[in-house]
Amino acid sequence: MLTGVRFVKNYLLMSLILVLLISNASTSFAQSSQILVVGTTSVVTDIVRNILPQNFKVESLMGLGQDPHEFQPTLRSAELLNQASNVVYLGNGIEETLSNALAAKSSQGKAIEMLQGVSNSSRIFEGGGLNPHFWMDPVIISKVVEYIAGKFIELYPQFNLSISTLKKNYINDLNATNAFLLSEFSSIAQSERYIVTPHDSLVYFGHRYNFTTISLEGFSTQAQVGLNEFTGLAKFIKEHKIKSIFSETTLPYNRVKAIQEAVINLNWSVSIGGSLYVGSLGDSQAKSYISMLKYDGNLITTGLTKPVTINQNLDLYPVGYFLVSILTLVLFRRKYYAR
Repeated sequence: MLTGVRFVKNYLLMSLILVLLISNASTSFAQSSQILVVGTTSVVTDIVRNILPQNFKVESLMGLGQDPHEFQPTLRSAELLNQASNVVYLGNGIEETLSNALAAKSSQGKAIEMLQGVSNSSRIFEGGGLNPHFWMDPVIISKVVEYIAGKFIELYPQFNLSISTLKKNYINDLNATNAFLLSEFSSIAQSERYIVTPHDSLVYFGHRYNFTTISLEGFSTQAQVGLNEFTGLAKFIKEHKIKSIFSETTLPYNRVKAIQEAVINLNWSVSIGGSLYVGSLGDSQAKSYISMLKYDGNLITTGLTKPVTINQNLDLYPVGYFLVSILTLVLFRRKYYAR
C-alpha cells in the first residue's frame, strides 16, 4: 500500500500523464477532415476499410495480436471511441470488456454490429450458446459486407456510389478467396479433415470447408479446462491418427504444447502445424483479412498432409513434462481470474 506522500506523488503524476495523453490524442484524431470510424479488432477494421472511401478514416481499437476476448481498454481506445462518428464491432459479447462503451454508442445510433448481417440459418449454436467466430467464413462475411455497406449508405447517402462500388469489388475478392480455399483443400482426404485447436474458433471455417473441428476449450478463451479434457482430446487425436494440431497467434503457445504432450504420453506422435490467425491480423503474411484466410488455409493443408514420424523413444519421454504443461496452464488461468 502506498504511503500518503508517495500516493499523492503517484496520483499527480498519473493525472498529468492522463491529461497529456488525452490532449495529444484529441489533437491527432480531431484535426483530420475525414469521418472517423472505429473497428474493434484488426479484422473488423480491415473489412470496413475495404468498403469505405477516402472520406473516412478507419482506425482499430485493438492492436495486432490482441485477443478480443481479453482486450483491456486503454486511454487511446477510450479516446477513439469517444471521438468516433461510428463504431463497427463483431457482437455477441465477444468484445466483452467494451460492452458498456458499445452500448452507449448503440444508444446514440453510432454503432454497427456485424452479427446483425449474419442470417439465422448461418449462425452456429453449440454448448448452449452462439459461437461468435463467424468472420472465419468469407461467404458469411460477404453477406456481412452487404449489411455494413447498407448501414453506411443510410448514414451517409452522399457516398452511396463510392461505397456501393467498393462493396462490389470487395465481395468479388471474398468470392475469389472462397474459391482459392476450396481449391487449396482439395488435396486433403476426407479422413484427414480434422482441425484441432486450443479453443473453438474455427467451427464456421470448418463448416464451410468440410472439416471437423475439435478444441480443448469452448468458444471463449476464458474457458477453464482440466486433466480429463486433455486426456480425452489426446485419445481422439490418437484414434483418428491426426497428423497435426494448431495453435493461435493470440493464445499462449503452452496450450497447444500441453495437448501435444498428452498425445505423446499415449505413445502417439502429433506435430504442431503452426499458429493460425483468428482473432487478429499479423504484420506480414496476414496483414489483411483475405491474406489471413489464405495463410491459414495453406498452414492447415501443409499440416494435415505431411507424414507423421513416430518417435521410437516415446516410452522414454518424461511424463513430468506433460504435468508441468498442465500446471502452467492452470496457473495461467488462476492468474487471469484473479485480476
